[in-house]
Amino acid sequence: RGAVMTVATFELGAMTWVGVGNVEGLLVRSSSVEAVAMRGGIVGYQLPTLAPRRLQVSQGDTLVLATDGIRHGFRAEVDARDPQVIADAVLANWSKTTDDACVAVARYVGGGAP
Repeated sequence: RGAVMTVATFELGAMTWVGVGNVEGLLVRSSSVEAVAMRGGIVGYQLPTLAPRRLQVSQGDTLVLATDGIRHGFRAEVDARDPQVIADAVLANWSKTTDDACVAVARYVGGGAP
């Protein structure tokens, strides 16, 4: 047995993430969308080689992580609404009836001491 896992951190204009398994991730920016690449496999018996990725982020960039219980194509739900409202909309409109589902939404607000 094993699990899928994704970890993302935001700090001073950058986001670092690493993931294993079938979690879909999107970093939605004001002018583009970037897929968060995950490494296939499971966290358990044989952990695949991990390769953290670091991206620059700007105020308002929104990260959405969704398990495989969410159908692909939910990008249109990600807008300027509150992150909780976005997560609720993705769950309500894109969940599969045959699987459990989880959505996490985080928005980079900037700030902090250098």
